[in-house]
Amino acid sequence: MFQTAWSKPVFVRLLATTHPIRTPSDARTFLVDIWPFSPGEAYERALDASQSCFQGHTTAEEVRIAFIAACREANILVGI
Repeated sequence: MFQTAWSKPVFVRLLATTHPIRTPSDARTFLVDIWPFSPGEAYERALDASQSCFQGHTTAEEVRIAFIAACREANILVGI
């Protein structure tokens, strides 16, 4: 499930660059390697959901929902 593509990507913008996030793996990479903000509650939930998906306990769609919430919290969501 960790590599399962979402039916629609999530688009986020940082420094005039739009990033399409298509899978739970993409979301985790973005959260761990690119996220430029201090972690908030929604960020922590998204990170936990992505780890849980990697372990097979959470669906790809649950990760998508948590990732969207984190991006909204950080005000970087541009499209879903």
